[in-house]
Amino acid sequence: MNDKPTMPTPLSSSTDLIDEQAFAADLLRGMTETRAVVLGGGGGPPLIKLSKHDGSWSYGQTNEPYQEGAHLVIAANTVGWGWEWWPEYQAGNKAKPVKSPVVSVGQPMPPCPAPIGGRAFNPYVCFSARIIDGDDADTMVMYGSSTKGGVNAWFKLKDLMFARLQRDQRYFCPVITLDHTFNADVYYPVFNLTGWADLRGNLAPTGTASKPVAPPEAAQAAPAASAEPARKRKAPLAGNGAPAAEAAPASPEPDAGPIPTQQAHTGQRRRHRPAA
Repeated sequence: MNDKPTMPTPLSSSTDLIDEQAFAADLLRGMTETRAVVLGGGGGPPLIKLSKHDGSWSYGQTNEPYQEGAHLVIAANTVGWGWEWWPEYQAGNKAKPVKSPVVSVGQPMPPCPAPIGGRAFNPYVCFSARIIDGDDADTMVMYGSSTKGGVNAWFKLKDLMFARLQRDQRYFCPVITLDHTFNADVYYPVFNLTGWADLRGNLAPTGTASKPVAPPEAAQAAPAASAEPARKRKAPLAGNGAPAAEAAPASPEPDAGPIPTQQAHTGQRRRHRPAA
């Protein structure tokens, strides 16, 4: 098993990248039949993650800060799911997580692998995206998580994409900004939906109203101070709407459905992992 899925490089300017309508039709068919995209193993863009200390987002091994308000276009052909196993935490233990093959949400979720050392696998979800404005415009990043908050936020975003595909099979790649909520001493990721794009990253002619895609936990005020030095952050971008998207109102998206029962293991993640 591989410890990180290979992510394709989507949202290219190439005109022969992919047939949007054909892909959209196949994806909608798969999501209709299974409510569930195929990825291999190894490599990929830098991971973007949520800090468990202060709720800030950063990406890559150098923890490059995410610029608040910057928009990301999620590549629908990289929205995938599978399973991930984490060893029990022990000081000095350098054991790495184990991932099952990750498949597209257009396919059924793979069967859960057998436990390792008595520890069960948790659902794992992921997507890759391109930052399209701000200081880090054109940067590709990958999001992956098997935490409760990360999985719940991903499923809500997936369900919004499923609803969009039933109406529009060209512009169905979510455009989001990143945020967080805080509850019970834990930071949870929030994906703020601001619009839609096609698989080449072109924004839809008409934008959608911003809609937070947050986990179900009730939000609480974040702690006043962190035990660690504050991470340097970039000046936030002004405005919430996706750039170049028209401000015409859109019909509200339906609320996301309940999380499948197979996610029941999600809350069993070890507590020392980052919140992302």
